[in-house]
Amino acid sequence: MVDFTTRYGLSQPSFLRLLVVMFTLWALPTGNDAFAQQFANAKYGSDFLSAGVGARAMAMGQTQTAISQDATSLFWNPAGLMQLDHPDLFLMHSERFSGTVAYDFLGFAWPLKEFKPQQSLTPAQAPSSKPDAVVAFGVIRQGVDGIQNTLNAWDPGRDRPREDAESFIQEFNVSDLAFYLSYAQSISLKPSAFQLTAGASLKAIHHRLGPFANAWGYGFDVGLQARTQKWRLGLQITDLLPMLKFWSVDTEELTPLEASYGDLIPSGKNEKVLPALRLGVARTLSFSEIKLLISSDLQFRTENRQAYLMNLGPISLEPHFGIEGSYRDILYIRAGLTDFILPDGEDLFMTPSVGTGLMLGRLRIDYGFTDFSGYASDLGVTHRISLGYAFR
Repeated sequence: MVDFTTRYGLSQPSFLRLLVVMFTLWALPTGNDAFAQQFANAKYGSDFLSAGVGARAMAMGQTQTAISQDATSLFWNPAGLMQLDHPDLFLMHSERFSGTVAYDFLGFAWPLKEFKPQQSLTPAQAPSSKPDAVVAFGVIRQGVDGIQNTLNAWDPGRDRPREDAESFIQEFNVSDLAFYLSYAQSISLKPSAFQLTAGASLKAIHHRLGPFANAWGYGFDVGLQARTQKWRLGLQITDLLPMLKFWSVDTEELTPLEASYGDLIPSGKNEKVLPALRLGVARTLSFSEIKLLISSDLQFRTENRQAYLMNLGPISLEPHFGIEGSYRDILYIRAGLTDFILPDGEDLFMTPSVGTGLMLGRLRIDYGFTDFSGYASDLGVTHRISLGYAFR
């Protein structure tokens, strides 16, 4: 276990007490029936996060639970952060639906190592490249910019647009933000037949609908990864304690909606995002200088979506498949399948994805391409590029 007092200047008991208090405060409302009734179950309450982060992940059909091993792990499985032995910076930009929606990610992971004076070390105590723990932070933004607000451009008295309507039109943005703070640590096992790591992420969600409405939500994700030389296993639970989201509406900004168009002004409401479980398994095959990584994920959601291929009552099972071929750990080719959707009375849809990657020393460059076929293909294709840099 990591000694926070001597290694990082933070008392482990104080740190643990802080976490317990935070988790208790979040858990109490969900256990109070009267309070819980004020929160409506959000069927797609965190759906903007379903696109994930990283071009590699998108190209491999989002099969990252067992194999994530860089700064993107704070999203896919925080336990994967323990595969880092150097600080890792990650940047991503994606153009979704033919460029209509911008989707970006910034992540940074910092391994923590115990400080040991060199003069006090014996040869058997030589420093290891593996960290004692890893901390990370990340930000995701999805947004549509430059939307025109025409509410004030209508003249209800004349029942037509104002003569100088352009001067009453203002632009606003719609955005979704997610902030992550993550921690990972190894779990010692004896005998150690495999490497086991664990991690957790605190996250805050912010939605903004221009000047009209906004919401804050708070969640907690946990994950495990187990690795042998050839096999990798992963487990992640998102929103372990259901995420609670609090909406507020600026009724003054929406007054023209009622005065000019006769529509009712919406009111703010509170939402609850239910937990979701994700299991991953992957196998590595080596052929001299060529490696093949085959991975799959199975996600369980409890929101009664009923749109996917497999459903057990309110539980939907969402499979994902991915493959990655590499040459000398320099050049990568990837492909994946996701979104197995079976609408009522229609044929089965699945969304393929492809991509490539290049390792140039400390720099990683990845590209992914999807939505060119499947249920969402009519909305346009998605391009994604990401850069990773390892500081050594």
